[in-house]
Amino acid sequence: MRRRTLVREVPALIVALGACLAIGCTSLPKRAKGPGHAVALYFQDRVEDAFETFDVGLTWSTKPGFAVYGNGVSVSPGGIAYVDGYFLGLGGGQLGVTSFYQASLGLVAWGYEEVGWGDFDRAIPGTLDRQGVGVLGLLLPPYGRPSYTPS
Repeated sequence: MRRRTLVREVPALIVALGACLAIGCTSLPKRAKGPGHAVALYFQDRVEDAFETFDVGLTWSTKPGFAVYGNGVSVSPGGIAYVDGYFLGLGGGQLGVTSFYQASLGLVAWGYEEVGWGDFDRAIPGTLDRQGVGVLGLLLPPYGRPSYTPS
């Protein structure tokens, strides 16, 4: 009975260990001043990655707006959103209050996102993050960077 459990657990532990030890895009060899420092830098980088992958907070609009929108890794957008106001919380790897703008439409296979964080001007498209999303939206213009980072 114990042998069957090990057969299932050992591969899972190897995969988990490999994921934890993956260096990814870090520059540890250049920055590390020793093995202990390398480990600390590695975990610091993973914490920074985690903070940059999600937004948690409260938005409020200075003008009438509405938002019921979600998008999983830019391939499954759904809903509609228009918010022109502020964001309070953790977003784009920053903690605090910042100006925020979002105009998005998602129809599962195709969608469009226009987002501004911090210092942006809606009249100047280059200050906003704009992109097509969804399976079709990623293939069609506008081609942009993901809108999950501050402008």
